[in-house]
Amino acid sequence: MKDLRKDTYYIHSFDVDFSSKINLSTVCNFFQESAWRHATEHHLGYHDLIKDNKAWVLSSLKIHINQLPVWEDRVELMTWARNTDRLFAYRDFEIYKEGSDEPVISATSAWLIVDIQTKRPQRMQSFSDLMPLQTEKHALVNSPEKIPPVEEVKEYQEKIPAYSDLDVNQHVNNVKYVEWILDLFTLEFQKDHQIKEFEINYRHEVGYNELVKLESQNDSSPNSFIIQGVNKETEKGAFRSLLKWIET
Repeated sequence: MKDLRKDTYYIHSFDVDFSSKINLSTVCNFFQESAWRHATEHHLGYHDLIKDNKAWVLSSLKIHINQLPVWEDRVELMTWARNTDRLFAYRDFEIYKEGSDEPVISATSAWLIVDIQTKRPQRMQSFSDLMPLQTEKHALVNSPEKIPPVEEVKEYQEKIPAYSDLDVNQHVNNVKYVEWILDLFTLEFQKDHQIKEFEINYRHEVGYNELVKLESQNDSSPNSFIIQGVNKETEKGAFRSLLKWIET
């Protein structure tokens, strides 16, 4: 089916963390790769858009985790374009362990097409014309929501983007923010906890060598956190994220 993309991924040793479970950043990379492949099938991929000085930008992502695949697992990733409105394209994802009928990871996301020079979002009419939509199929019941800002900073760190953090547009790759967020939590905490829900809103791009403040606070429970990244010079928000952990 052209309106449903299925890819198979093998979990390599470099895709997992200290517990031999898949890294959340690897999961996000899989999402991004399959989304790019699906868009390319319908002439909406990176190389199609860049001809007109346009590019896809991930605006928000929400992930629900039932189980994390482990090293040497083979998983199937399903993705589809769910819907559009004036500016956003909504895309869902499900990851299945081989032979399983229930997804181990489910996610939903919102994307923009922006003009690279003006940074302005483009209308989604051309996307809707080219990409078949599955409006009745939802990976998650609730879509990503606006995450509130950090009001009372509990933890504070600073990060300076380097070469390895940048994408093809010379901005911090959206998956790098996921790595920065997880690095705020100690190894001891992560040995005893697993992420159940992860949500992130991308707000403003960050370039090479721009100092970013990483601030966090507890949300509604001891194992729930709001984290934000703020450009220290401009005070523009780079991202806001919400994480909910469970004890293992």
